This record gives sequence, structure tokens and C-alpha cells, in this order.
Amino acid sequence: MENPSLSKTQRNRARRLRQKARRKAAKAEGKVPKARSRKPRNRQQTGGGTFMPMCTEMYARALVNPFQPIPVPPCIPDTVSLPSHKFSARARGTFSTGTTGVGWVLMDPFLLSASDRELNTSDANDVSVLYTGATYPFSNVNIDVTDGTLNEGVFFANSNSIFTSAFLGDARRQYRLVSAGLSCRYIGTDFRNQGRICLYRQQGNVNIPGNNTVNASLILQDSYAVSVPVSRKTEYIYYIPDNPVLMGYQADSAYINVGHLSYLLFIDGGDTDTPQSWEFEAIAHYELIGPNVTLSKSNSDPTGLGAVLSSLATKAPTVPPKMAEASFFNEIYKNLVQGTTRTLGGVASAIPGMVAGAAYQSVQRRFAAGQQMSYPTIEDV
Repeated sequence: MENPSLSKTQRNRARRLRQKARRKAAKAEGKVPKARSRKPRNRQQTGGGTFMPMCTEMYARALVNPFQPIPVPPCIPDTVSLPSHKFSARARGTFSTGTTGVGWVLMDPFLLSASDRELNTSDANDVSVLYTGATYPFSNVNIDVTDGTLNEGVFFANSNSIFTSAFLGDARRQYRLVSAGLSCRYIGTDFRNQGRICLYRQQGNVNIPGNNTVNASLILQDSYAVSVPVSRKTEYIYYIPDNPVLMGYQADSAYINVGHLSYLLFIDGGDTDTPQSWEFEAIAHYELIGPNVTLSKSNSDPTGLGAVLSSLATKAPTVPPKMAEASFFNEIYKNLVQGTTRTLGGVASAIPGMVAGAAYQSVQRRFAAGQQMSYPTIEDV
């Protein structure tokens, strides 16, 4: 019985002395007291769980926020885990609305890989970025090419890639697109800050519909597209890998002359007398295999890759990239918890979504704390 007249410090000291005396007496009798075990706060402290490979994490981040600096170059964590050369390419510039108040920027993410793309004589399938200028006279997306020349008010831009078309065109080299994005921001005067911007991508990563039919009405019929008022906010879209063929390594010739102009930021409702000024940025990340390049390790993680791909949004983003990234990882965790199969007592059991709430909350807290991400196990439930 502790003396209530003692201070808290004195009571704690007396308790420690009693515990020390009991341990000493037990040792004298040849008894070894059982050590107290303290349950760790989470599995990170025990080394338990299955950790998401860095390749998978960087791939997920690069998909939904390709514009951010990425500490580790991303790769696709599929079963083709060949050592590869990871590189990025970027194109920046300005564009404007034309004489009808319409302007746009259009990206082929596969062709940013080389820095010297050129128009062919009949179409625009060989360039990476197309955009409009102040003299653009159409109210739709017109990318016609006549004798190697674009229509009035349409221009193309190349990337800052370290590779040329000739280098990538060597048949011994192949590459694949990991992630990409296209963004724009209004930089004109507040007085002419008007109209709307439509965010659109063509499913399958093929060319947008031809015959100059793409306008705001057609875009807004698509379930992925969204429309937002023009403001100072940066608007963007990112690459969705929805074509399995395009996730594999291919020669450069498989991308040119084919047509993947599928990512479009379209402005209409602008001032028809004075053009609105905008800036754009297109960025893409790649993996390259072949001779005369520095190779680095890649990883294979089919479970993580499946969760990442199944978590991609079905509509264009309307929140800043960092917010989209956080929501994306929450969705990845839910898919991992609901779909991961674990063996318990020799019987393989899928963790049901209704029972996985505790596991989801656990991994969500660990991600929010900035710790290394881990796949949920049966012990998380």
C-alpha cells in the first residue's frame, strides 16, 4: 500500500525500488521473471507486412502528378522488369485564343521522347504538341496539314528531350511511356478573363476525332471530359494507360505516323477582338532499353500495378495535383485491402471490403504520417 502523504516522485521511486527488490529475490531463487512486451504502435517498427516497392510508389505518383519533381525516376512495375534507362522530356510555350474566341493545345505524349519531331506532308501525326495562335480562324480543332504546312494560326512545339529521332529510330532501341501530363494557365489581363476551358482525352490514346469535328459541344458529350470557368488556376490532364499494347516496349517507328494526339485543353468563349494569352506545359516520363544508354534497376509488382491501374479516375481532374495524388493513394489502399488475398490456417481467403475498414484506416494513417507504404495483411484487420 502506497503512502498517500508521499509526493508523486517519491511514490514512483518507491515503486521502482520494490520492483528491483522483487527481481533480485526471484533471481536468487533461480527464477527468471517474464519480460514485459510492449506492442509496437504499427507494423513499421517490427518489419512486418509487405512493403510497396519504390518503383510502384513512384509510378503511382508520376501517373497523377507528372509535373512534380520525382526523386526516383519512375518505371512501370509490370512483369517486364528489365533494367532500363529512365528519362523525362518537357515542352513549354505560350498559346492564345484566335479570332473566334477559341484556342487549344493538343499533346501526343509518346512523341515528346525526341527533341526534333517534324511534320510529315499529309498529317500532324509526327509531332508531339500542337497549339493555336492569335490568328486562328476556326471554332473547332483543325489540325489539317497541306503539303507539310499546318493551317493558319496552328503551330507545333518540340520537347527538350536529350534524344533525337535518329537515336531513338535505331531498331535496336525500344521505349515505352510511363506517365505524362498536359497543363495550361491563363496569363492575360483580368479584364479579358472570360470563357471556359474543357479538359478532354481520347479513350484508347488514339487521335481525337477527325474531320475538324471536335468542339466544346462534342467534348462535353464525353464522360471523362469536364468544363471549368477560365481563371488563374492551372488546369491539367494526365495520361491514362488504357491500351495494353502501349504499355509495352516498342520501336520509335511504332509511334510515329500512327497518331496519339489524344490529350486536349480547349478554350472557348474568349474575347473575339483581343486574344487571350495562355502558357502550357507538356511533360512525359519514359523507359528506354537498347545499346549506349545507362541502365538502372526496375521492379516487378503485379499486385501493386493492378491496384494502381484500377484506382485511376474516370473523369478529368478538377483539384490541384497534390490533392488528386492524396485521393489516388487512398483509392489504391482501398483496392489493395479489398482485393489482396492472404493465407490463414492454410486456406486462402480474400479480405472482404466490409471487414477491411480497420486495415484501411491503419494504412491510411501510416501514409498520412509520411511513412513507407505497406500492403495490408490479415493482421491489419
